[in-house]
Amino acid sequence: TPVQDKVGHGEYIYFFGQGSYREDDIYMARVPKAQLESFDAYEYFAGRNADGSSIWTKNPAEAKMIVDLVDGASNISIAYNKGLGQWMLTYCGMDEGNSVRFASTIDGEYTAPCTIIVKKDLNSFVTTAPLKGYPFTNYTKGAYQPYGAYVNSRWISDDGLSFYCIMSQYNDCYNVSLVKVTLAVKFAE
Repeated sequence: TPVQDKVGHGEYIYFFGQGSYREDDIYMARVPKAQLESFDAYEYFAGRNADGSSIWTKNPAEAKMIVDLVDGASNISIAYNKGLGQWMLTYCGMDEGNSVRFASTIDGEYTAPCTIIVKKDLNSFVTTAPLKGYPFTNYTKGAYQPYGAYVNSRWISDDGLSFYCIMSQYNDCYNVSLVKVTLAVKFAE
């Protein structure tokens, strides 16, 4: 499984990836920081207990997706948004454009996708479906045919309501752009 992003959090390093590039859902693994080079120490997300807590397994064949995607995705990126108190998972969706999902814990249940960079018209105002009861709108201006939406915690505003991501444009010879995304709503505490 190709690893598309990794992040250190607490005593673990978390890895996010897909079984088949652009054709699979998003999976997650973790390993204690001190055992990074020990394959036997890796654990794979294997679903949820009745109370919503994560189940971890040493057997990669028992891994379950952390995020269910309809049409696949690529270019996974994850960062902690301190202002919102949420983890942000960004990716390039194969149909809708670049999207973001949120979770209160790195291995938590991620929200429905919210399109942040639209393939069809990047100079438009976009309103998406509510995320677990939170009304959500976003606005961005950018270039043509988005590809990737890489974000870093250092690129997020103190209040968490805006962030920058790096993307390229498929129909523009992969030229790289820095795009600012502004969120209209803060998550409830």
